[in-house]
Amino acid sequence: MNKLIFPGVGGWRTARRWTASIAAMVVLAICGCSDTPKPFLSAITETNAKGVALATPVTALSSSNQLPNTVSLVGVVTNDAEGLGVDWTATCTSTTPGVGLVDDSTCGSFSVAHTASGPVPSYTTTTVYVTTYTAPSSIPKGATVTLTADATSLPSSASSITLTIQ
Repeated sequence: MNKLIFPGVGGWRTARRWTASIAAMVVLAICGCSDTPKPFLSAITETNAKGVALATPVTALSSSNQLPNTVSLVGVVTNDAEGLGVDWTATCTSTTPGVGLVDDSTCGSFSVAHTASGPVPSYTTTTVYVTTYTAPSSIPKGATVTLTADATSLPSSASSITLTIQ
């Protein structure tokens, strides 16, 4: 029987160790294990329209034309190597019997449903980093709306805030 012996190494035991090491490297390569950090969405930041963080977060909005009935928001995704940004949704409890949470215009709307990842650079005058949420025209069941930001590159990385609609 032929033994597997690597040149320059001492015998069958060393060959088995080399074979086990090579097999482990192949398994790691196949499973795609790496040290590349996954995208992570930080807490949603409430801002003015230019991206400057508010000192006091908004917790309630008006359902009428009284102010405030809007809030500006920024989502920051770290490790977003592809620069895909943030997707925004608003959900609230449905007024339809037997239906749970819904994501439609009865929950309010965003000025844009997708933004670039913040923070807003000081040198820019563009608002592609900021979305403005407008409260619904009538109070939803439960009087709350949950605003969610999902990292586009990894939707399971999300952050949300809940606002009371009065």
